[in-house]
Amino acid sequence: TPKGRELGIIDEKRWTKFCEKRDQIDEIRKKIKKIFISAEDKKVNAMLNKPLCREYSLLEIMKRPEIKGMALLEAAGLKMISSSVAEQIEIDCKYEGYISRQEKEVEKNKSHSDQPIPSDFCFDSIPGLSNEAKQKLALIKPKNLGQAGRIPGMTPAAVSLLMVYLKKGDSIQNVHAD
Repeated sequence: TPKGRELGIIDEKRWTKFCEKRDQIDEIRKKIKKIFISAEDKKVNAMLNKPLCREYSLLEIMKRPEIKGMALLEAAGLKMISSSVAEQIEIDCKYEGYISRQEKEVEKNKSHSDQPIPSDFCFDSIPGLSNEAKQKLALIKPKNLGQAGRIPGMTPAAVSLLMVYLKKGDSIQNVHAD
């Protein structure tokens, strides 16, 4: 929605509704970090596969796969929350670990995008790299990791693998240079 607003395709009514929902989600996320559930809480323990053994924040409990966001928020006394807000909070909580890892991976790849690839680099020497990726790299001969990452069909995993092997090559060359 922010991108759509930026491009002028989101009207004022929809933008206002989006901002209200986003603000409500932010407010509730702040609350669930501060609300702690004791190990004796019968309502919450009834929702879990295994009862709590210590006090946990609502945020930590929300991450569990068996937990439904709306039910947990209601059990904790947070009522008057729309199902769409509860669902978004549940999604955010359950996937925040994955998302943060992916964001770190993207940043790592961006910081290495200028790393040069030697013109004589043998892509066939990289075990674990798919034959398709090897063929594309050999055909296009990218000059750096950034170019390699922009090849259609090139996966982030393939670029990461290439980065590892380029670093290995650098360390081997540095040993031989000494």
